[in-house]
Amino acid sequence: AYPFPTYRGSLVLAFGYQRLTPLSTDYLREGVIEAPSGDNPGILEVESFYEDGGVDFWTFGMAGDLSPKISIGGTLSFLAGSTEQSFEIGRLRLFSNGSTDVNGSDEVFLASETLDSEISGWTYSIGVLGRPSEKTRIGVTLNGAESYDFDGYTTTQFEDQEKIDRQEFGFLDQIDLPLSLLFSAAFTPNNFLLTGDVRWTDWSQIDFEGP
Repeated sequence: AYPFPTYRGSLVLAFGYQRLTPLSTDYLREGVIEAPSGDNPGILEVESFYEDGGVDFWTFGMAGDLSPKISIGGTLSFLAGSTEQSFEIGRLRLFSNGSTDVNGSDEVFLASETLDSEISGWTYSIGVLGRPSEKTRIGVTLNGAESYDFDGYTTTQFEDQEKIDRQEFGFLDQIDLPLSLLFSAAFTPNNFLLTGDVRWTDWSQIDFEGP
């Protein structure tokens, strides 16, 4: 935050950054259902999930005093990130030398799915703080609607002894979350602080578009 010198009141500009979440997961599970014996292969079951990526959040803010008893401020926030995911599950023929394949049996298969997605979104907020007396504060905050886009593509593949099926398709998911109003008040008698707030949210504004 940086305060600017003003002739009257005050003016402060602020910038914030937050790494909302690292999207990093690495999971592997496998087990021998039937052990190989000589020239007869066994069955190995495998399952894995891998994800890499992250989501970043930037906020720009400005606030100032309009008068000795009224302050106003606002923020504009942007979200951006990406994720790469891959999932695999199957039952494979397991040979004595440790090699595997999906041939020669109706019991074996290998299915996989990969997903690459770009994430973006934005929102805003506006707040007003009033000081009707030395010990009383009243505030109203408007948290704007939040809009998020998930843009990417998915690849699926299924392999067995007869065929390999592979499909690719793109997708665009759009999620809208509703605006809300927050009403708050604080009272500071001697050696005490009493606060309370009430939030109203228009849940009818929730919207989703996608496959």
